Amino acid sequence: SSGCYNGAAYLLAKFFCEILPLRLAPLTAGTFILVFGIGLQDDPERVKNLFFALLFVSLISVMVFLVIGMLIRSNGSANFVAVIVALFSLLMSGFLLIDFGSFASGESTGQTGGTDNFLPTLLGYLSFLRPAFEILMVNELSGLIFQVTLVSENGAPVSDASIPASGDLVLAQLNLQPDDLSKDFLILIVWLVLLLALAATLLSFVVREKR
Repeated sequence: SSGCYNGAAYLLAKFFCEILPLRLAPLTAGTFILVFGIGLQDDPERVKNLFFALLFVSLISVMVFLVIGMLIRSNGSANFVAVIVALFSLLMSGFLLIDFGSFASGESTGQTGGTDNFLPTLLGYLSFLRPAFEILMVNELSGLIFQVTLVSENGAPVSDASIPASGDLVLAQLNLQPDDLSKDFLILIVWLVLLLALAATLLSFVVREKR
């Protein structure tokens, strides 16, 4: 309020000294637990992709809720809007709703376009979880080969026969593109930069300190 620094300086200081450090240590531990405890892909490049995808999602989530809190003065209304935004992001992430335009028609070529899937594709870009979901799925399934075996209710194999399958087939069914990994990371970076700019603007022109 004394004009010693503006909202952008405060936000950057808070981001690099509080928001970012408080997520680096937990996500580092969480990444190693996921990779070596659960058995995800342990290739260094894939571990790096997993870590940065989780980091971007965590940072963007914080900034989204921070912006909502700046825009809405009422705590109850802000919490309600935050829940709606979170539910929408989860719904459009690609896990609950896939690209049903091509899936319903029986196509699994991994190609987007056309009027049937234009709306879900457009709505998917409004969810910051959509590119993150594609990164995580491609990171774990691309190039993976596995065997599908029929088992009984007790988990015992029904027969010795097995069906070879690949992670690329699963990605094609979900309309996820292995070649879009760099684009997905770029989308997450754009999300973060835009939210930081919006939060700095709101701090400078909307938020007012009460003493």
